[in-house]
Parts: sequence; structure tokens; C-alpha cells
Amino acid sequence: MKLRPLLSKTLKYLSVSIIAQAISFICGILIIRILTKDDYALLTIANSIQGALGVLTGSGVGSALTSIGGKIWFNHSRFSELIVTALKTRYLFALIVGLAGFPILVLLLEKVSDNLISNTTLAIVIFAEFGFYLNSGIFVVVPRLYGQAVEVKKNELYSSILRLISLLIFSPLGLSSHLAALASLIGSGANTFGLYKWVREKVDFSAPMNSNDRDEIYKLTIAQLPNSLFYAFQGQIIIWLVTAFGKPENIAEIGALSRLSLVLNIISQFLADIILPKFAKLQSYKKLGIAYFALIAAFSAIALIFIFLAGMYPKELLWILGEKYSTANEIFVLIVAKTMINTILGVTWQVNVTRGWVKRIWISIPMILSVQLGLVTILDFSKVANVIIFSIISILPAFVVNISLTLIGLRNMRIEQVKSEM
Repeated sequence: MKLRPLLSKTLKYLSVSIIAQAISFICGILIIRILTKDDYALLTIANSIQGALGVLTGSGVGSALTSIGGKIWFNHSRFSELIVTALKTRYLFALIVGLAGFPILVLLLEKVSDNLISNTTLAIVIFAEFGFYLNSGIFVVVPRLYGQAVEVKKNELYSSILRLISLLIFSPLGLSSHLAALASLIGSGANTFGLYKWVREKVDFSAPMNSNDRDEIYKLTIAQLPNSLFYAFQGQIIIWLVTAFGKPENIAEIGALSRLSLVLNIISQFLADIILPKFAKLQSYKKLGIAYFALIAAFSAIALIFIFLAGMYPKELLWILGEKYSTANEIFVLIVAKTMINTILGVTWQVNVTRGWVKRIWISIPMILSVQLGLVTILDFSKVANVIIFSIISILPAFVVNISLTLIGLRNMRIEQVKSEM
């Protein structure tokens, strides 16, 4: 009897998610086809900085929300304290990293355009959207823990539609990187306000900060800080290396080709909205272990299918991006492979985050740096393909560390459960 409502909820989630992602995909392709390579290069650089800031401000906060929230979500007053504490703590982190990130973004944009006023304006729009992400990243945890992932998807669908409408309105005006970023800002704003309307019925925003939650966030932030700093840069290393050693058109190609791999967002968000909250609630090490390895196997199979399709039909897939990118066959398969590997790595990382098994994650940093030092001596970074190969090989040690942390966490769960049964 329990299977039917679960299946119905999953099908409803997938249908709304597919429509939302399809509209988002159309928005991305529309931007790629209309913008010049220089304009798209500017947008790609700006989004890379925004992504790095998201990693830095989410450090510790996300871990605390999932690990603590999975235990107290049903307690209204206690859960309200956690959400308020997470919001205020993340604002503080954003202020710190934002002061450093803004001038860095303006400097990087100068690699493509020497118009300081134009670059600063684009940076302002990108940071305004980042402000919405600060809130939505916290708000979205609430419906997920309440098992209302469909509501999250509906909200994303409405915001995607609004973004598409904005792009269609801006297009006759002469779509630029600034207007494309503004359309994204409008969509993100709608998404954040939509989530807020839902969350305020479940959370009392006048609740006081909880000192224990704040201390736990700080504790996890300090534990993850080396890892967060490292991956904030590693996650965007392709864009930044190409910015330093390549041409604006190479930056645009990397950004555009990556869009085709973002079909995996449907699967990744299904993982975040439905699967991971259940991982946070699982208390049996046996069930958790079986679920974990089944999840890794499923994502690995999906990744192989995507890589195969990219290798067999590159011209057909690149046609979607338009003539400007039709000759990028050589790096297309590499971009897809990198995206797939990053997705699987993200799965292993997110599972560890939901359980709070991240205190030794810093071990991956010296391992990755050692590999990268070796690669620097043999690869020519003026070739874009070599930059992508560098990125792919660099992240492999992180697999070893993440899977090891999961095995250690499962072992500790088993020991604790055996002790409790004695």
C-alpha cells in the first residue's frame, strides 16, 4: 500500500522536474545561440565565480542543516531556530567572501572585455542573484525534509517560465551577457520568493538563533574550510585555466558544451530532493550501505550511457548549440566525461554530508595537489583538451577519500548499533 503513493509522488515529481529542466535547457540554448562568443565568455566567467562563492558560503551550513534537520524537522520551534541560525550564519559568510569575490570577478572579466563600467555592471547583477541563492539554498531544505519535493519542482517550473519570458522580451532589444544575467536574476528572485511563501508556514522566522546549532555550523565550517576553499577553485579550474592560457572563444566553448551535459540536473536534483533526505533519516547501517552502493552503481551506468552517446553522435548533439560550436568535437566527449565524473563524485560527497562524515575530507587535498603537480610538468595548457584532461585526472583521488569516509562512517554506525543491542 505504501508503494503506490510513493510511486505516484515520484512520477509527479519527475514530470514537473522534466518540464522545468526542459525550459531551463531551452533558456540556456537560446542564450548560447544568440550571444557572441565574447559575450558568452563573460557570462561563463561570471557564473564560475558565482558557483565558487556558493561553495564557500554553503560550507558547514549545508552539512548542519541536513545532519541536524534530519533529526528535528518535526519539532516546529526547534527547527525554526535551526533555519534562522543557518540563514544568519550564511549571511555572515557571504559578506566575508563577497568582499573578496567582487573585485576578483571584475578583474577576470577584463580578460575578455576592457570596459570597466560594463564589467562592474555585470558583476553587480551576478552578485544580486547570488543574494537570492543564499536564501533559497536554506529555504529549499524545509520542503525536502517535509517530503514535499514536488512543491520545490513546481516553484522551479514557475521561475523557469519567468526566465524564458524575460529572455524573449529582451531578445528584440539585442540580447547581451548583461540582459541574459538579468533574466536569470528575475527567475532566481521568483524562485526564492516562492520558496519563502511556502517555508514561512512551517518556520517561525522570529525564532532566536540557537547557540548549539551555531557552534555546530562553525565546527563543521572549520572542519570543511580547507576542503571548501580547495573545491571552490577546483570546481571552476577549467574555466580559470582557459581564461589564463586560452582565448575568449575557448571559454565560450567550454561553457556552451557544458550546457549539453546539464540534462543530468534532473537526476541530480531528484537525488537532492527525494533520495538524500531519506539518507539523512536512515538509522540502519545495513540499509544505508545497500542504498549507497546501489546509488553509485545507478549513477555510474547513467554516466556511461551519456559518454557513449557523446562519442557516437557528437555532430548531432553539437548542432543544438549552433554553427559557432560545430567544430568542437574534440573536446565535447571530454567535457561530457568530466561532467559525469563530477556528478558521481558529487553523489559520494552529498551522502557523506547528509551523515556528517566529512571531518577527514581534507586528506583529499594533498592527494589532488600531488597529482596536479605531476600533470603540470607534462601537459600543455595552451591546448583546451589538455586542460580538461588535467581536470578529470585531478579529481580521481577525491573518489578514494569520499568512498573511504563512507565506509568508515558505516563501520562506526555498525559498532554503535551493536553496542546498543548488547
